[in-house]
Amino acid sequence: TGVPVMRPMFFDYPDDPVCYQLGEQYLFGDDILFAPIVRQGQRSHRVYLPQGQWIFTRTGETYSGGAWYEIPAEIHQFIAFVKEGAQVLSAFVKTNDILIKSWRGKNCKQTLAEAEIEIIS
Repeated sequence: TGVPVMRPMFFDYPDDPVCYQLGEQYLFGDDILFAPIVRQGQRSHRVYLPQGQWIFTRTGETYSGGAWYEIPAEIHQFIAFVKEGAQVLSAFVKTNDILIKSWRGKNCKQTLAEAEIEIIS
C-alpha cells in the first residue's frame, strides 16, 4: 500500500492538531503507539493518546484518548499502548519473566524442575 510501518501520529490522526506537534512518540502499524525514553536520567514520559481507548502494555490498564498522561518508565522499559480490541495486544501480554540458570553448562539437557528458577520483575 505504500504506507510506512513506523509513522508520525498525524499520519493516522490528521484531524487532531496535537498530533502534528508530537516528535517523541510514533505509531508502529495501525494499532501500536510507542513513546520511547530518549534522555539520560528520564524517569517518565508525557504521552498524548489520540481518540479512542488505549491499553498500556505494561499494566493492561485502559486509558481514554484525547488526553495527556505522565507515564513512568526506566531507561530499560518501553512505553507502548495498543488500541483497544487490537489482536496485536497478545504480543505484549506479560506473565512473569522467568530467568533460568543452569549450573551444568550451556550444552546440557535439563528439565525445568532441575534448574534454578528466579522470578524477575
